[in-house]
Amino acid sequence: MSDEFPEYHKINSLFKRDERNRFMIGEWSTPELGFLADCPWQWTEKVDGTNIRLLLQMDADGVNWTEYRGRTDNAQFSKPLIDALESIINDSAFQDRAVKTFIGDQGGTGPADVILFGEGYGAGIQKGGAYRDTPGFILFDVLIDGQWWMTPENMRNIGGNLGLDVVPFVGEFSIHDAIELVQSIGFKSEWDGVQPEGLVGVPSAPLFDRRKRRIVTKVKVKDFQ
Repeated sequence: MSDEFPEYHKINSLFKRDERNRFMIGEWSTPELGFLADCPWQWTEKVDGTNIRLLLQMDADGVNWTEYRGRTDNAQFSKPLIDALESIINDSAFQDRAVKTFIGDQGGTGPADVILFGEGYGAGIQKGGAYRDTPGFILFDVLIDGQWWMTPENMRNIGGNLGLDVVPFVGEFSIHDAIELVQSIGFKSEWDGVQPEGLVGVPSAPLFDRRKRRIVTKVKVKDFQ
């Protein structure tokens, strides 16, 4: 099951850090980020939560297996968050929408393995009470059959089809523009009363490094204060 249910990959910060954990501006954490700094990236709002993986294994006849885990296989959850996750994956209407989205609408018969990556967020999770009054799940990435990462646009469409909350799309712009936006806190959170955490971005054309790792980065407000 571990091969079928991989943990979410590391998201690199932009720059290396000094002995006091401060950014060394201009010292890119990976050469790819420096090379792509002027290219267009797709940016979403970073949500303060706890990493969640939802696994759906299905064929044309229905969902055959559901499971959820945290960032690691040993992660523990509060009872309210467990209830929220189980209410999603065990809901027959949600499962029907999943089969239609990943099999029926693609003209296939399956089977299909889908991992929905997201954040557990809301009251009782980090400082998430301003997001919502109860724990919930918000989608930020989708992996199909262990190899197909969805584009940000496809991810948003999938989330909408499944009736899930989806991380807000902020815009398409370069890393340099993202830094300027975060330094000035030039964007508002999608949620009233929430101080923006920052941005998460992927190149507008999905790319991988020479070790076949996805290229993705985060730009956090606190790193530029």
